[in-house]
Amino acid sequence: GYTYTFTEGVGSTGTQSNGFQIIKGNTVEIKNGTLEVAESAKDKFYILIQNYANLTLTDVTLDGTNLDKWSATDGDSYVLSNNSGNVELCGETNIIANDEGDKAFAFDVCKYGSYAAPVVTVNTTGKIAGNIEVTAAISDNLTINSGIYTIDVSDYCADGFEAEANGDGTYGIVESIYTITFVADGET
Repeated sequence: GYTYTFTEGVGSTGTQSNGFQIIKGNTVEIKNGTLEVAESAKDKFYILIQNYANLTLTDVTLDGTNLDKWSATDGDSYVLSNNSGNVELCGETNIIANDEGDKAFAFDVCKYGSYAAPVVTVNTTGKIAGNIEVTAAISDNLTINSGIYTIDVSDYCADGFEAEANGDGTYGIVESIYTITFVADGET
């Protein structure tokens, strides 16, 4: 139930613009709280969580509203950047991207360098607000089973599920319903 507010970034030398940088070879679970960037520090942050590990997010809100470091130049930011590891969003996990940039991403699934490609599974009842970026060669590495989205995520739904417009600008995930019609001797 606590909120962790970032005021100073971490990362590789010269790019300390991440809230958390979770290193390869680790298994991490973050749950029951909120991560955000302080309004006074928003020009320092590009990514809220830079992930290379096995990561589970349960009942967490990742608030990327104040990820403003690059919004003036190229408009992009990442709330959750997944570059390796197995990642699962569970419970009521919410991700909120900065809506000021045209390339503000709630999360990505991105093959990076020599790292093993990430595998991301979404099992949240929460809301994902913002774009999702997936490296084309690993588009099968994102599986969406549930959640509410501000973009159409049809291409990433698990087998047996599909995105359905809610009528309010969001999409929900529902089980696919197929109608089977039997035809015998010209009769339906």
